[in-house]
Amino acid sequence: MPIVDIKHVTTYRYNRPVSFGKHRMMLLPRDDGDQKVLVYKLEITPKPIRLDWSRDIFGNHVATAQFDDRADELSFVSKVRLNHVPAKLHASDINSSARRYPLTYSVEDWAVLNRYIKPPSSRRELDRWSSRFPEQQVCRSL
Repeated sequence: MPIVDIKHVTTYRYNRPVSFGKHRMMLLPRDDGDQKVLVYKLEITPKPIRLDWSRDIFGNHVATAQFDDRADELSFVSKVRLNHVPAKLHASDINSSARRYPLTYSVEDWAVLNRYIKPPSSRRELDRWSSRFPEQQVCRSL
């Protein structure tokens, strides 16, 4: 049973102080059949005036932070230690419809998956906006 430590850091930097709206985060893994959260810590800078926790319809932990101050940087550091027990998967556990590629999906599955599979109709606006940023600021390793 391996113990896994995960650290997730997200930092937003601005060229002047800005005010922040509500921030919704899904950084805490849920306990389920193959993992159990042992320790969790969330650090937010600047400190929010309110931090509420809830669960969505899928059982995911959702944190919502509200801020009062303006700042030129907003940072989230999530640290979790979990006990991960890999599932014992056998070939017989795989549904027959998933044994051949390309996969075939039911009508119900397509209704859910379709919005994730369709490519965006136009990326011109996004490409134009993102071209203003030097590559090392957009894609840098942690």
